[in-house]
This record gives sequence, C-alpha cells and structure tokens, in this order.
Amino acid sequence: MHWTTRIIFTLLLAMMLPTLAGSLAAQTIPSGAAPGEEKKQEKGLTWHESFEGSSSTDGQVMDLNTSFGYNLNKFFGWDVGVPVFFLRQSSRTTGTGTNSVNGIGNVYTDLRLNAPNPLLNYSSSITVSAPTGDTTKGLSTGRVTVDWDNRVDRSLGRLTPFFDAGVGNSISDTRFFRRPFMTLGPVAHFEGGVDIDILKMLTFTASAYDIQPWSTQRVFSRVQTTSTTTTRGRVFETARETRGTADLTRDHGFSGGLSLDIFKYVVLDAGYTRSIRFGLDTVSFGVGVNLSPLLHPRGS
Repeated sequence: MHWTTRIIFTLLLAMMLPTLAGSLAAQTIPSGAAPGEEKKQEKGLTWHESFEGSSSTDGQVMDLNTSFGYNLNKFFGWDVGVPVFFLRQSSRTTGTGTNSVNGIGNVYTDLRLNAPNPLLNYSSSITVSAPTGDTTKGLSTGRVTVDWDNRVDRSLGRLTPFFDAGVGNSISDTRFFRRPFMTLGPVAHFEGGVDIDILKMLTFTASAYDIQPWSTQRVFSRVQTTSTTTTRGRVFETARETRGTADLTRDHGFSGGLSLDIFKYVVLDAGYTRSIRFGLDTVSFGVGVNLSPLLHPRGS
C-alpha cells in the first residue's frame, strides 16, 4: 500500500474513534454543527432547497439543489437529491462573449451519522452520485462517484474549531467553492478551521484545505474553452477533458465566509476562496431554505 494511502486510512480510523464514545455518551445536542445546519437533528421527513454559486475569472458555476430525506433519530439520517446546474463561461475563456450551459447534474444519495459528545463532536457521511449529468457539458464524469467525509469539532464559547477529512474518487464542491471543473480519480481531502459566532444568527468561518490525489486523474471542464494557453496548471481552461498524473488535481488553499441563519429556516452564505495551486480567486453565495416543517402536521 502506498505510504500516502496508509496515512489517509490511519487518519480516518482515528477519526472514527469518537463515534464509540459519542454513541455511549451522547446526551447533548451537537454544538459544533456547520453553520446553516440545525443544532438538533429532528426525527422524520426533511426537505431542503438551496441555490448556490461561485464566480471566478473563468465564469460562474451555480446550482439549484432539491433534497428530501429522513432522520431516523438524532444520530442517523438519509437524503436523496438532484442538482440543476447553470454554467456561465466568461469571455476570457470563450473568446466570443459569454456562453451558458444548463442541465441536470448527478443525482445523489447519502447516509449521515451524527455522534454528539461533550468532549468532541463527530459526524460522518457517505455520498454516492449517479452519472445522470451530461459529460459533454461538464455536468458529470460519466462514472459513479463516492465520497466518505468525516468531521470533528468542539465548541469553546463563541469559537468552534473543526477538522474535516475524507476520501473518494472525485473532488467534491464545498460551501464556498464550486469548482470550474469535475474530477475522476482517487483523492483525499482535508480541511481545518474555526467557526466564530459573531452574533446569535451570524457566523464567520475561516479554514484552510488540502487536496491530495493519487494514481491517474481525469479533469472534466465546466467552462467552454478556445484558449490554447494553460495558466498555473488550469488545464480545464484549455481542454474539455484531460487525463494525467496526481499533480493534475493536487490543490491547497484557504476560504473565509459569513453565514446568516434566519429563524432556523433560511440560511444566507457569502464567501471567498483562494486556490493557491491554481492561482484562482473565487467568490461565492448561497441561499438555503429548510421546508421540512411543511411535511409535518402542525403541533406534531
């Protein structure tokens, strides 16, 4: 087994340990939930709608996401969803003004585990996406993708330090970074940072991330290109699909953003991400609506 693979699985195994403690000592509501998520996972059906997007010099990647799910209890939950993408390429990459592409992305499903603990909160999710999007439009890799994500955090007053790690066969978009490309190939992803509660409903998040792929990688561009010049390894600007070594998708950078939680039902996000590897600056926005109460009788 390659040494990087051994390190990755050792880290993930270590992150699974709080699950056992959490299952025995889970007497409190997790205080370290990501901004925009309810602190308590209610039992029953769930329904969420969101519209999110990122903009950079390469263009805009936006999606309208609808998801339905079911929370078995405050520990386990399940979701299924479908995103509809709106891709708008910049004139810098097309050379002939803006060009738009719209379409359904990959239908996905996930299983969620939430293990609150007075010492250290732990959450985990496994997400599987089907290749329902159009590969020629940059909406899919044409393969089933899987991602296993793990997060640990602890609340210290207004501060909640967190660490996130996972493995999969594609780099997933994040809250503050919808990439102008998709990937296919084994990869590990890491993120560490802190959530700061500025006000009761307002949270600032600062973090750094690291993407560590291995083996053969494929990059599928979400931007229509005519350029023949690659800048800072951004092959997605010059080709619809590129195959290469792990260096093709290796990346690291940092993010910062604000989340406004309005009455637990509406969440507004705004953020910035700097990809140091690709020299890419991205601004993002998000609007999320929790429509779950509509699925439950009043007073239930």
